[in-house]
Amino acid sequence: MPLGNTKRRKRGFLFDAFDKDREPVGEDRAEEDESEAEDNESTKTRLSPSIGEPRFAARTAMYSTEAQLRMPIEDDDAVTETHQHRRTGYAMHSALQFEEKALEMAAQWRWTESLDEGNPAIVSQLFREETKRWREISTIHLQLVWEAVSQFVHLALEHCVDPDFLPYLKRFIVKDRLEMLRSHAEGKLEELLRCHDGMNPAFHDVLCELKEPLVWNVGFGRREAKKQVANELMNRIRSALSSTSAWKQILEVAGVSTHSVLNPSSRVAAVLLEKVKESITDVGFQTSAPDVQESSGRRTAQQAAISLVTFVSYVNALVIQNGLLERLLYENFTHEIVSAQKAEIISEIVGEKENDVQKRARCEEELAILENALVSFQDFRMSYAE
Repeated sequence: MPLGNTKRRKRGFLFDAFDKDREPVGEDRAEEDESEAEDNESTKTRLSPSIGEPRFAARTAMYSTEAQLRMPIEDDDAVTETHQHRRTGYAMHSALQFEEKALEMAAQWRWTESLDEGNPAIVSQLFREETKRWREISTIHLQLVWEAVSQFVHLALEHCVDPDFLPYLKRFIVKDRLEMLRSHAEGKLEELLRCHDGMNPAFHDVLCELKEPLVWNVGFGRREAKKQVANELMNRIRSALSSTSAWKQILEVAGVSTHSVLNPSSRVAAVLLEKVKESITDVGFQTSAPDVQESSGRRTAQQAAISLVTFVSYVNALVIQNGLLERLLYENFTHEIVSAQKAEIISEIVGEKENDVQKRARCEEELAILENALVSFQDFRMSYAE
């Protein structure tokens, strides 16, 4: 049963068991067909884009699919499809959205590049949109690491520093240095995000110059790969020309016999050219346009994968390790930090505080009272002894 039949759906699910085994006949069928036509027409009117908005057609179709998925479903097959869609998760839906958007952008931004090259503008824009999630994920990761670092610093200072001095040490030294450390790590992360945001040409140009087989396997090192293909082509040409039949054909065309040697260079060159064409065909250089486009898409996807892998690695190595954890030890837990402070700061940390002054004054008053009492007691004792 179609999703748009609202009249039958209003009857409720209690009638489904009865209606499932009964085919609509006569007036029921006519009424149902009329209801379907009305609902489908209203759905088309609501979801179809206007003539002046062709660029939103794919997006509107996506929204119509999402709206249908949210409507109540009565048919068992439709329920099964919905469960299968939920089991696959939203990753597939997101991939379809991305593919539709990429096709739309490719149609709009197509320019003079060849079939085996991607438009730098569209690739950069798609990379920027995909790397938005990198910023959020890496920022949350840095925040969680920073919370762990802050807790470690707090516990370490509690274990090493006198409780009376700890609040002042944190206030005048530790707090500012931790803020500087955090700002340094965030700056490194921001710099790394700018490096990988979009299609950074420097990163991929370096990979193209590498001669490692691992880089060739993921789509880079194309210049070196072309050299290998050229060498393979030359080897095939040599093997083709070294065979007896090939040389026999060359000798026959050139008019060379065992008793006389001629030099018709043009005809020999024609035979050599024919052999070169055969070897090129064997190597498989004559690829169709879809194959070239597919290889270009694979290369772009491999570049994105390489960018993601290197980004995650450098977040851990450059930001977390070098920018935060390694600097934590000599930025907060060395004697040189305290020795480099001014006398005023040292006095604020370990000097006499206001509470200590009040406590000392109270102790002096109590001491004076005790001394007066002791003098009075000694006078009384001497008078009693006389």
